[in-house]
Amino acid sequence: MVPELGNKNVARRGNAVTKFLARLAFKLSGWQVTGEIPDCPKFVAIGAPHTSNWDWVIGMMLMYAVGIKFSFLIKKSVFVPVFGPILKFLGGIPVDRSAANGIVGDAVRAFKSADRLILAITPEGTRKSDGVLKTGFYRIAVKAKVPILVVGIDYPNKRFDTGLFLEASLSEEEVFSKIHEYLETMEGRNAGFLGSKKKGAQ
Repeated sequence: MVPELGNKNVARRGNAVTKFLARLAFKLSGWQVTGEIPDCPKFVAIGAPHTSNWDWVIGMMLMYAVGIKFSFLIKKSVFVPVFGPILKFLGGIPVDRSAANGIVGDAVRAFKSADRLILAITPEGTRKSDGVLKTGFYRIAVKAKVPILVVGIDYPNKRFDTGLFLEASLSEEEVFSKIHEYLETMEGRNAGFLGSKKKGAQ
């Protein structure tokens, strides 16, 4: 099941054909989306637990099925001829890790220059982190003055849940406490949010 998106302010992606194909893929694979996408032009969307390379594939399917546009951060050096335009089309935002403000500064500038932007981030930073959240997504949200949408990835039940929306005005302690409480029942493809990895999984 994939809910219809009635939001007028959120960044959009795709057309009737891509939506039909993505929704068909969701139906055939048994995945569903629960919760709502906030009608907000700019926010940080974090997806967790991130334990598999398949998260990106299913996430792209989610983007087209719902009809929203996710953008993501990727190092500037990858934006070379041929690949650069493709990455930008998919939502890639080039960042310079060697710059003074680094990734956070580039992300904040992207928010300030865009009318609509959903920045998708894996808060653990890597699929091998065992649920340890980095603070980068929170610092971006605070400096850009945008809210945070937490998207839970629950592989056993084959669902994405968008049930937690947080204002960046909350303290770091409050934000991380609410996120941990929300995600503790979620289980990634290779592990639970705070659990150990499954042997042999990728």
